[in-house]
Amino acid sequence: MPRALLSLLLPLMLAAAPVPAQPLEGPAKGAVAPSQCPDNMDAYADSDEVLTCTCPAEQMGSGPVWGTDTYTADSGTCRAALHAGLLGRRGGTVTVEMLPGQPRYPGTTRNGVQSQNYGAYGASYRFQGEARRQAATTPSTPQLCPDNMSSHADSDEAVSCLCPGEATLRGPVWGTDTYTADSATCRAAVHAGMIAQTGGSVSMQMLPGAPRYPGTTRNGVQSQNYGAYNASYRFTGDPRAAKSAAPVQAPVAETLQRTGQVQLYITFRTNSADLDVNAAPVLTQLRDALAADPALRLRLTGHTDATGTPAINIPLSQRRAESVRQWLAANGIAAERLTVEGKGPNEPIADNASESGRSLNRRVQAAKL
Repeated sequence: MPRALLSLLLPLMLAAAPVPAQPLEGPAKGAVAPSQCPDNMDAYADSDEVLTCTCPAEQMGSGPVWGTDTYTADSGTCRAALHAGLLGRRGGTVTVEMLPGQPRYPGTTRNGVQSQNYGAYGASYRFQGEARRQAATTPSTPQLCPDNMSSHADSDEAVSCLCPGEATLRGPVWGTDTYTADSATCRAAVHAGMIAQTGGSVSMQMLPGAPRYPGTTRNGVQSQNYGAYNASYRFTGDPRAAKSAAPVQAPVAETLQRTGQVQLYITFRTNSADLDVNAAPVLTQLRDALAADPALRLRLTGHTDATGTPAINIPLSQRRAESVRQWLAANGIAAERLTVEGKGPNEPIADNASESGRSLNRRVQAAKL
């Protein structure tokens, strides 16, 4: 073919040639991976930026954390991601959304990380991702009470929240009727007669500090004397504690995330490992928590009260934990994600001398492995 004719036809031939297919999505070969997350987000304060970055494993335990779900900008980024349940100890990629400052940052303990209370701070952040989407689609449940009310000090807020049975056993209390803001919330509610030791819903009014807080012993709780303290609270409503009430179940998924374990107050037939029909709602919560997190593995530990002999109660508690595992396996959870053991009466969390204490001791504990 003459060179002049070829030069005329070549552009047309190239234009008609098929173009290699390009991938519809995904990074190009050699794309730069997300950069390492900063130690904290203070450099992004006073912005509304959204930053995607990587937390290496060695950074997961670094830095203090203030707040829950929304964190002060100077909180350790990767440790806060662990606290929030977005990452595990091996690290990974997170997306951080910068926010304005908040008037308070309540601390909690969850996923093996204890965050601290803090007052007003000028900038904050939260994480975007699956944990927040799940929270947005979860039916509303009563908010768990904070360990104490220090994060609400210097306010006149009214707060309503839920005290599960296990929370009434923890922490010191100072005062009578009016309590120091750092008094254990749910234990103070028992002292005030608002709930039984087995738990319940409470409402509180934040108050200014008082010059003194006299201690008393009532409803099985001893509160202590204290002098001047700069913030306090009291419970509102009529006392409604019952002498004998079933333990109030903590929300299973939230408590597992917050503390790494949850007491399951499920019912069995007397002296039997056969599940009662009333156990289904709690077991369903546990199944849903496991289904939402395929990496979650749990140890199920059966416990009894002190009625009867250890020779009977220890094997019984083991069989009850095994019944829970079998129910979960029959409802879509792989049995190998669960281990079981029985402790019988050997690890009580409450006094076996009262019916409320015995009912708190009869439980199956689910703890993260």
